[in-house]
Amino acid sequence: MVSTRGRRWGKAGFIRFQERGVTSKGMERVDGGADGSLGAGGDAPSRADFARHVTLVTVAYNSAEALRWQGAHSARLPGVVVDNGSSDATREVAGERGLGLLAFDQNWGFGRGVMAGLSAVTTEFALVINPDAAMSEEAVTALLAAAERYPDCALFVPRIVNETGKVFFRVSSALEPRQKHRRPPEGDACIAMLSGAVMLVRVAPFLAFGGFDPAIFLYFEDDELAFRYRAARRPIIYVAEAEAVHLGNRSSGRSSGRPAKSNRVKDISFGWSHAYVMEKTGRGAARGSRALAVLRMTGSMAVCLVSGRFGKLRREAYRLEGFLMRLQRRPAPFLPPGEPKYVARDLPHAMVSEEN
Repeated sequence: MVSTRGRRWGKAGFIRFQERGVTSKGMERVDGGADGSLGAGGDAPSRADFARHVTLVTVAYNSAEALRWQGAHSARLPGVVVDNGSSDATREVAGERGLGLLAFDQNWGFGRGVMAGLSAVTTEFALVINPDAAMSEEAVTALLAAAERYPDCALFVPRIVNETGKVFFRVSSALEPRQKHRRPPEGDACIAMLSGAVMLVRVAPFLAFGGFDPAIFLYFEDDELAFRYRAARRPIIYVAEAEAVHLGNRSSGRSSGRPAKSNRVKDISFGWSHAYVMEKTGRGAARGSRALAVLRMTGSMAVCLVSGRFGKLRREAYRLEGFLMRLQRRPAPFLPPGEPKYVARDLPHAMVSEEN
C-alpha cells in the first residue's frame, strides 16, 4: 500500500471484513471505540494538502453544462477530465476550471474512462466523480479521514443525496433479491453494493485489483466491481459523514442534438450489461433464468403497448435488444475495437506524456 505522507487526517485504524458479516440488511456496522466511533478526526487539510494527496477524475461526454455546475458547487481539487469524444464545449470548460484533459477520439464508455484517468494519477487517492455530482471540501476531508482510519481499505463511498436532500443508498444490486431493510448506515460501515457516481479510491491497490471491467461500455460497472470485492473479501467503506450531491442523469447534455440516439445507446447498453454481469457473476438466480428475464422484458413491452406508454415501450425494446446481443456472445455493441487513444493536456504534475 502507498504510505500516507504529510498531514494526517485521523487516527489510524484497522478493519477486518468477513463475507458473513454482510447481513441481510446489506451492511455491517464497523465498530471501534466504546462509543462506536472510529478515531478522532484530524485537522482540516488545506488546498495544498488536497493537491498533494487527491486528484479529481471525472469522465465526460457532452458534459459542459454539468461540469460548469460542478465547478460552482464542488471542492477545488487538482483533477483530470476524461472526455469521450464530446461535440460540445466539454474540453473548453475543463480548461476554464484549470483541470487537465485526456481527450479520446471516440466514446470508450465510463469504466475505461475511469481507468484511463486513474492510470494518469500520481497522488495516493483519486476522487472519481460524475460531472453532475459535487462534494464540498469538508466532505472530501471526511472521506480522506476515513481512508486514514482504514489504511487497509481501497474503496470509500460517501452518503449520496439528490438536490432536494433525499438520500440515495444502494443496499443490493438489481441482479439480487430486493432487500426489505434499505436504510443507510448512520456511521462508517462495510456495505455490499456501491454507486460509481462518487467514490474515493486508493489508487495503487485499486488498480492492482483490476478496477472496472473493460468489457463493459456503460451500466452495471459498479455492480460487477462490488461483486468482485465481495468475492475477494475486500471491504467497501460507507462514510456517512461525507455527503455528495448527485443530480442524476444529467452528466450528458443534449448538445449533440440527437437525444433519441443517445437514449438508444444507453438502453441497448443497459440490456447488454445486464446480461453480461448476470452471466459473469452467476447472479440473478433468485429472479429466474435468462429466459425468464427475456419473458419479463417482453411482458413489460406488452403492458406498455396496451397502455399506450410508447416511450417506455421503446426503452424496453432497446434493453431487450441489448440483452439478446449478449446472449449471442456479442461484445458490448458501442465499445470501439482496440485500445483507447487519447491526447493529454495540462495534466497535474505532468502525469503522462502528451499523446498515448
